[in-house]
Order: sequence, then structure tokens, then C-alpha cells
Amino acid sequence: MASDFRKKLFLFIGLYSLLSLLVGALVIWLGFDISRRALIIQENKTKALSYSKTASVLSFLRSDFEKAKTEKQFLENILPRQDELLNFSRDLNSLAKQNNLQLAFSFGSQKEGDQSSPGYINFNLIIAGALTNWLKFFDDLEKSRYLVSFSGVQILSNGKEHQLNINGKVFSQ
Repeated sequence: MASDFRKKLFLFIGLYSLLSLLVGALVIWLGFDISRRALIIQENKTKALSYSKTASVLSFLRSDFEKAKTEKQFLENILPRQDELLNFSRDLNSLAKQNNLQLAFSFGSQKEGDQSSPGYINFNLIIAGALTNWLKFFDDLEKSRYLVSFSGVQILSNGKEHQLNINGKVFSQ
């Protein structure tokens, strides 16, 4: 009976040791597995954050792109096309008549526009009339659809009437 008890005790101790060894191995394996999974979770979290930032940036870029398209259309509508500048001399003559001025006008050389700068046509303008009428003429010209730059101005006077000689540019797309 003692030997049966001993056998059972050794068997129990052996099974207990084996079971403890297996549980210990399982705990160690799970510890390594948990560390590996935690590392994978951290990497996935970093990727998700990166994707979130990328999506946010893309959203802002798309919004900015839509705004830029609207602004581009606005800018394109500000400047007339080059072929529309043919009406410029006619419109200047109308403004001069409305303001009781005499006008002589001639186009000069032209420069084609490109992606970075608008095109333009040089012109020469001679206006004769009263000074107050000039001011009204230029005020009306400023309100017109044309973007004009003056490069040279010469004023001549004979006492009663004044004459204004202007060199300038009218801009186009």
C-alpha cells in the first residue's frame, strides 16, 4: 500500500510538475505573443493615424482646389480675351463723347499672355477737353471692364483747352 501511495504520489508530482511546466511555457509563450500583438496594434494605430492625417490633408486640398477653380474663373472673367480688345477703342470713344471730350486713339504692339502673366496691347491716346471732363472720363474708365496701365503722360495746354497724350497698356487673357 505504501508503494501504491508512493507511485500515486510520484505520478501526481510528475503530472503536477509537467502541468506546471506546460502552464509556465504557455504563460511565457502568451507573454511573447501579447508583446508581439501589442507591437502590431501599435504599428496599426500609427498607420491609422497616418491615414487619418492623409485623408484630412486630401480633404483640405480638395476644398482648396474647388476654391481655386472658382477663383480662376473669376480671374479669367476679369480680363477680356484678346479678341475682345477690339472693342476697347470703340468703348473709349463712347466714354469720350459722354464726357464732352475729343479723342484720338491708336493701338501699338501686343504681347501674348502666358500662364504666369496676362497679355496686353500697347496704345496711344490723345484726349482734348476740359480738365473736369478728363477726371470724369478716367473715373468711368476705371469702372469699365478693362484693366489699363499708363506708362507715359504728357499734358499740353493752349489756355482754354487742355490736351492729354497718354501711352498705356490694356491687359487681356
